[in-house]
Amino acid sequence: MKKIYYIIAAASMMMAASCAKEQMPSVEGNEPQLVKKTFTADFACETKTTLVDGKKVHWTDGDQISVFDNVNNKNNVFESSNLNGAAADFTGYTVDGATEYVALYPYKFGASYNSTSKVVSANIPASQKAVKGSFDSNMNIALAVSDGSHLSFKNVCALLKVTIPGDMTNVRSLSFITSTYVSGRVDVTLNEDGSFTAAGNTSQNNSFKEVNLDNAGKAMEPGDYYFVVIPGTYNKIYLSVTTTDDEMYTRYSNTTGVVVKSNDVIDLGTVPAAGSKKFKITNLASAPISLEDSWTIGYEIDESYAGKDLTWSNRNTNIISTAPAKITGAGTSGTAEIIFGKRPGIAILNAVYDGVNYPITFDVRPWYRDEPSDWALATTDATMSEVKTTEQGEKYVEITSNASGHGNIKRSAKPWLSPEMAPIVCIRITDVADEGYSSSIKFDCSNFKFNNVSFAGEVGNGNRKFIHKYSLSDGSEVFVYDLSLQTMKTTEIPSDFLADGNVQFKICDFKQSGAAAQATYKFFWFRSFGSLADLEAYLSDWSEDTGLTYEKVK
Repeated sequence: MKKIYYIIAAASMMMAASCAKEQMPSVEGNEPQLVKKTFTADFACETKTTLVDGKKVHWTDGDQISVFDNVNNKNNVFESSNLNGAAADFTGYTVDGATEYVALYPYKFGASYNSTSKVVSANIPASQKAVKGSFDSNMNIALAVSDGSHLSFKNVCALLKVTIPGDMTNVRSLSFITSTYVSGRVDVTLNEDGSFTAAGNTSQNNSFKEVNLDNAGKAMEPGDYYFVVIPGTYNKIYLSVTTTDDEMYTRYSNTTGVVVKSNDVIDLGTVPAAGSKKFKITNLASAPISLEDSWTIGYEIDESYAGKDLTWSNRNTNIISTAPAKITGAGTSGTAEIIFGKRPGIAILNAVYDGVNYPITFDVRPWYRDEPSDWALATTDATMSEVKTTEQGEKYVEITSNASGHGNIKRSAKPWLSPEMAPIVCIRITDVADEGYSSSIKFDCSNFKFNNVSFAGEVGNGNRKFIHKYSLSDGSEVFVYDLSLQTMKTTEIPSDFLADGNVQFKICDFKQSGAAAQATYKFFWFRSFGSLADLEAYLSDWSEDTGLTYEKVK
């Protein structure tokens, strides 16, 4: 029987509250008047993260909370001050005349509150950082309700504890998988008696039945680790182990009806050294997979279990296809090719062998390596040539603007943008400004929607707002945008933003001697990278392959 430990809530500390009636002018005349307000906050169990390592975890400088009121339900950010261990003040602006406040720790962009249905909605990521003796920061959300100026937070999520034994030094990541939504969108319903009920939102595309702990490809030290999960009733539990040798095995339990409540800590026991029925995946990718990439996966089966059918099926919708889909009478080893491409995030492939599902978790990233043919004209009367090839074997197209000097291009498929996964977004073109023209270069986005918030506009909010530029010796330029630093028009892009939409590069307004002019430029590619260092590593390899050179000029 699994061990279940409950965190016992200590008596709430009665704190002196303060509220300064300092008004903030409304942006528009019909907007409610905002007033400055300060809450004193503590935790019902006197710690911010439960008792993970037996030590209290106190408020820290820079902590933020979301505060909603019962007037306009807006997500207001409140900043910490006057830190005193497990207590702190939080100050921000809320609507004058509000009589009820609902607070969420930590502040979550896109979190929402409906004062009619009494439901708070937030997001628990399915991919979490492995932290020895604790869990990924800002994951374990907490909630507080107040009709005054004192907030006493209670944990919304539960923790699943696993222990890596001292002699196991090859664990790269751990995945917990069940039949219940344990990550993604969580809805918290406030009950009349002051309690709350949390559940995964099954109507959302970003709800998942798995949580992954990852150590960035490195071995996890032996010790205790915790998954932050949404409460629920768990059936059929899997624990998948990925090793530093790029192998994976799964331990399966047919346990049903395990009830997990908010603030529970469930001990799943020790990480196993072998999987069920000695079935093992032998060549997982050592790094995240890009959208639309493929991977040839291998397997091994112990001789005593060999000879049964092996089938591959998609646990979620993030895998395009697997070939072959079924291996009749599988031997002791073999391969199958997987193609990814639905969306970034966790992709789960089920290997079904001898009545047991072996869920294989992949980290899919929005890394784009577009060819010219992946783009189309966005300007009427402009022209695009057939794909051409340089002396170095590189593909490009020539775009000639219309008579008004406009030659915009758009991506044929909607891309997924993510400041967290791939913040560096680049376009390689020849710049007609180098030929004596004046011109505009704008990275324009539309129809992106994240956590019910619409995003649209130019990255950097204007013309030539790229933050870096590289000049290549063939006359082309690489213009670099950083989604982690720039806005989309004037809207800040949240770090966990992940959405698809339409993009185009407005390469236009060609003028010469002050008048509109027709001009031609070359378009090579649109690419994204995890960091500026990744881009420069790519350019270094490109330089070595082509014999051409590059220089960072901005």
